[in-house]
Amino acid sequence: MAKMVHNGTEALVMGTSFHGLALGMCDMVDFDITIFTNLTRDHLDFHETEDEYRDAKAKLFLKTVDPKHHRKVVKINDLSVAFFVAQGNPDVPVVTFAMENKKADDHPLKFELSLFEMQRHNIYNILATIVIGIAVGAHLEDIVIGIKEVDAIPGSFEFIDEEHAFRVIVDFAHTPNTLSRLLDYVRELGPMRVIADELPYGMLLLWVRNIVVVAGQGHETYQIECGDKKEFFDDREECREALQYVDELHQAGIDVIEFSW
Repeated sequence: MAKMVHNGTEALVMGTSFHGLALGMCDMVDFDITIFTNLTRDHLDFHETEDEYRDAKAKLFLKTVDPKHHRKVVKINDLSVAFFVAQGNPDVPVVTFAMENKKADDHPLKFELSLFEMQRHNIYNILATIVIGIAVGAHLEDIVIGIKEVDAIPGSFEFIDEEHAFRVIVDFAHTPNTLSRLLDYVRELGPMRVIADELPYGMLLLWVRNIVVVAGQGHETYQIECGDKKEFFDDREECREALQYVDELHQAGIDVIEFSW
């Protein structure tokens, strides 16, 4: 960040990891706007209780003390929202957002967007982005223009488009909560059954009628083997190679449906 300031950067949007907060890596950063989206059962390998995990995340909101410069942005329909809003100075303005909850802050402007295919949490992230823009005083019309320029996030519900009859999706989901949300959305696309099989490297391969979902790694391009040794491994490249192999089998007159896989 110091280098960014030196180069003239005036604004920064930064995702803070739970581990970074727990280990104090952000203690010296003064965030103008703090965002809370959700609290799930995660990282219990690091903390013994869910409360300790929650308290580590709450460190961000404890730093919101100046009503003139700080803002709290929260997804209103999360069960933990009241706890996070109560952190820091209660006089700091709170901006809320939601997809269905009518108690969220209202801004009378409607607009249509045509973006890449996304999951529910992607939509929430876009809503959070809109609220951030509102919190800093940007015009909604300008915010919409910026969102239209957004491209799909690598490794997040990323389609491997090789012009096949079935669809291949790569996603970084690796926790029970994120996998559940991912599969719920895939089911909304129309498939009727899910067959799961664990694969090496901690990946999960899911055959959903005409949809294949490879989850667990997303955009990452390496695996850590023994010790700190890194080996190149990219789920997206593996999928492309597999699809190429399927094409070669088809060209040879072999029906891959007969394979047990």
